[in-house]
Amino acid sequence: PVDPGAQDKKVNRILELKKFLAASGFNEIVGYSLLSRASLENSGFKDLKRMQKIMNPLSAEQEFLRPSLRPGMLQAILFNIHRKAESLKFFEVGNCFIDGKEETKASLSIYGLEEDNWQRRYGASFFDLKGALQNILSYFKISGYEFEDAGSCPAYDHALRLMRNGRKIASLGS
Repeated sequence: PVDPGAQDKKVNRILELKKFLAASGFNEIVGYSLLSRASLENSGFKDLKRMQKIMNPLSAEQEFLRPSLRPGMLQAILFNIHRKAESLKFFEVGNCFIDGKEETKASLSIYGLEEDNWQRRYGASFFDLKGALQNILSYFKISGYEFEDAGSCPAYDHALRLMRNGRKIASLGS
């Protein structure tokens, strides 16, 4: 049984997060929940056994439920880069499916110029993304967390895990 009060609280927190990110200059994207094998593999997913496969997909493009928001985020960034976008700040909040479980996750991306004005011009970095995450934690008054090195990660050159009470609550990379 699902507690309706807990569900309402979750929905309100998600709306609050979306408003905060929009006020921070991020634009919301909405990615597809159904993905192709190629899209997953191109996004760094190699072990497709853990993915939720659709029994009778309508097409090869809708073969798996998304295990992460990363494929949709990368597609949105690539779409905009091909249209000559110089800087992008995207976020998405959505459900992901892996190992038979459904979880609500959030994803942030920063690409291109972080600041471009008459005084200075510099590109976004890993530290701008980390700062955005720290701003979210501060806004929601989340404390007792620490960043730790994620070690070797095939998807990113630099990667950190955000830990709280011995549990991973986020990961970030560039």
